[in-house]
Amino acid sequence: MTENNVAGFWQAQSKLMWSRVQTASVIEAGALVGWYRLWEDGHLCFAIAILGLGALLLAVVSLLMRRDSQYMDACEKFEPKVIPSPNPPLLRLRGRWIAFSVPLFLALCNIVLALTFPW
Repeated sequence: MTENNVAGFWQAQSKLMWSRVQTASVIEAGALVGWYRLWEDGHLCFAIAILGLGALLLAVVSLLMRRDSQYMDACEKFEPKVIPSPNPPLLRLRGRWIAFSVPLFLALCNIVLALTFPW
């Protein structure tokens, strides 16, 4: 594999991972809108199911993002000279770690909302 191939693959994985953050926000917005609409109409079981489905989809997105990060790490080990190296991360948190933690946090928020909302 050439340096250009490795760098191109790394960039493709990076773009894919960050597009999944956008996907997670759309899933969360859909889950919250669906939950509220069903709750407002009195369909409590369906409202909780929507929150659960949203949490499940967000967990899957997070796992996919973790896999993207693993591919990027492998590229960095294979050709460290051609992959951009950022400044030291703030509080030792890398952007990738934050990125795949966001969908998990949103999934946790859905679960907490389903368990604590006054039905």
